[in-house]
Amino acid sequence: MTVELLAPFFEEWMKEFSRAVEMFAGERAEVKAAAAGSEDAAAETLASLLWWKQPFEGEGTFSVWVGVPEGTWRTLGSAMAANPEQAREAFLEMLGQAQQGTAAVASAGLTQPVRCRNAEETEAPRLESLAVRRIEVEFRGAALPPLLVALEPEAASIIGLDSGLNAGAEAVRAPGTKALRAPETDGSPEMLDCLLEVNLPLSVALGRAVMPVRDILKMTPGALVELDRDIGEYVEILVHGTVVARGEVVSVKGNYGVRIKEIISREERLALRANS
Repeated sequence: MTVELLAPFFEEWMKEFSRAVEMFAGERAEVKAAAAGSEDAAAETLASLLWWKQPFEGEGTFSVWVGVPEGTWRTLGSAMAANPEQAREAFLEMLGQAQQGTAAVASAGLTQPVRCRNAEETEAPRLESLAVRRIEVEFRGAALPPLLVALEPEAASIIGLDSGLNAGAEAVRAPGTKALRAPETDGSPEMLDCLLEVNLPLSVALGRAVMPVRDILKMTPGALVELDRDIGEYVEILVHGTVVARGEVVSVKGNYGVRIKEIISREERLALRANS
């Protein structure tokens, strides 16, 4: 019964994982739940998976475990890593993005937002005490070894699935199941569709510097300008001059890109504007 109750969470997790693969690898992955009852696996099989545990914290705390076969993380990680040896770390970045996205969706309609805490590699959990889904992934026309997603039953009460607090107007998939609520808007669906088509200028700030006019006038080709950010620090992503996220510069198929590492909260955005 717990697995059925948490079906909306698994549905949203699969959507966010598919989006993360497309965002990082540049190609879409088809992600779906396997047939019920396919979660059972021998202990040696579970031990061979890469297990990643991430706590989610809201009005309470629960953990999500993801078990990934080597063939899956190598294939997906290699699609975004310039060096094949970095495939594992690249995949974990992808997985982290999916977890963050799921937490954001699960937070809709809740008094206390759900946040992802620091994740860690771990041993295989005891699946008999968890709600488990076997997830099938198809990428570039090939079926990858399926992964397992498991979470503690307490998640249902924390995100409101056991009482309808987070139930939306439409079910996620199956009739009768409760859906995680999408963010509310104060306008009509038509207005929302129009807003989604609006283009906004996005820029990346490597750093800033304040210089007297005399020094600016002395600039010549080859001159160095020292910025207020150390090597290795995150760069800032701005929309209309407002910082909305921070990330690290990466190379994506010969082009520069920025991998999002953190999203700026509304309170922090206001504080940054007040100090600017």
